[in-house]
Amino acid sequence: KTEQATSITPNSSLFLFKPSNRFRIKCVQMLETKWFNRLVIFLILASSLGLALEGPDATPELLQVLSVLNIVFSCGFVLEIAVQVVAKGL
Repeated sequence: KTEQATSITPNSSLFLFKPSNRFRIKCVQMLETKWFNRLVIFLILASSLGLALEGPDATPELLQVLSVLNIVFSCGFVLEIAVQVVAKGL
């Protein structure tokens, strides 16, 4: 039998993942690691820096790079919230 992590709620997540689901347990374990929290903080800081660099004096090349980075950061934030919803339940 699969061992459950301590922070899994007793309800199913998204009516799909029961507390004993392996994928949900892996998501909980991922949330509990230091590297995951550090990665999220890095994404927040890098995204904030990108927003600070946007301005009226920014070159078109810089704006194009920042636009691509904005998409990358958005994907990272979507993945982070998806892992949290699966792990903690909705």
